[in-house]
Amino acid sequence: MMRTLTQPLIILWTALRRIFASPLAGLLNILVIGIALSLPAGMSVLLQNAQGLVAQLSGPQQISLFLALDASQEDIAQLRTQLSRHPAIASVKFVSRNDALEELKQSSGLDDVIAGLESNPLPDAFVIVPKPGSAKSLDELRTALQNMP
Repeated sequence: MMRTLTQPLIILWTALRRIFASPLAGLLNILVIGIALSLPAGMSVLLQNAQGLVAQLSGPQQISLFLALDASQEDIAQLRTQLSRHPAIASVKFVSRNDALEELKQSSGLDDVIAGLESNPLPDAFVIVPKPGSAKSLDELRTALQNMP
């Protein structure tokens, strides 16, 4: 019983004596062991931080539904009603052609180019925020939106 208690102490004493017998080699050994032990921990922290950053950058998912240029106000109202009643859609926001053009002017800095256009080339659109779900449910929503007139 006494041997099993003293044997680890003897091994520790022998290891420390060898390390201090050649200090440079011992220091390098300790350095290598420290690096080998810190790499997995450092990579784990880096991976967790990267996942948090990606989650912040991605933001909410959105689907833009562009309307035909000749869509009437009645068509837009009917489509808005259909979209707001759809069970897979969390929210719907209508963006008119003029609002989209103004936003493009502000965000792009191409005021001169946009001012030279004869007419507004942008269509009316709905910005749709789907309810959280799987990729399959998003694909089904996309297909349902494509099939709308």
